[in-house]
Amino acid sequence: MKRWKSLKELSFWIEVGELLRPLPVAGLDECPILENISIKMEGDTREQLLRDDKAWGLSCLTRYPRLSKLVLDFGDTDGHNQAAPYRAADLSKWDRFVLNGIGNLTLKELDYWPAKDPDVSQRSLSRLAAASTGNCITLRKVFVHCTAREHFMSMLISPTPNPKKARDAQIKLDYYPPRDADDLSTEIRVESHHRFEDAINARPTPD
Repeated sequence: MKRWKSLKELSFWIEVGELLRPLPVAGLDECPILENISIKMEGDTREQLLRDDKAWGLSCLTRYPRLSKLVLDFGDTDGHNQAAPYRAADLSKWDRFVLNGIGNLTLKELDYWPAKDPDVSQRSLSRLAAASTGNCITLRKVFVHCTAREHFMSMLISPTPNPKKARDAQIKLDYYPPRDADDLSTEIRVESHHRFEDAINARPTPD
């Protein structure tokens, strides 16, 4: 076993269809001060059958006790926004696959680019992605590079089933529409941003 006693940051590229579980096999078994990991995925999920695996492998990152920041860049990953063919995964199921296990990590910061459907001009955060991310109750900062529905974003700050510690949640590159917004609109919705900010600031936090 090789010990990487000075490694603080790790960045790597992975192809659609590969799992994270081989990381220890690749010699990254013991990294006692590793704090930041950045993962970029590229490829087309539409060419993949729905896997039997319940998780992509995020839980294997629990072996890094000081990991506090995770960047998941799936911006160059394509998929079916909806109505996927038989046994193929739409982007909602894909989100569940790649984010499964994130609640086992003690992250303080998450930077997330969801996958996209090249036939749809809008990159969005799915309900399953919001719910999975909300399971990581140690998060303090969340950066989402997509469109996010207001009720989905509320999952990040909901007091149930566990109190959330997030103090800074930002939606990048796109817009944050109100509940009654037209899905085709690209207008910046200032009122919705303010409602979300007010909801974050109104929550009591221990610190």
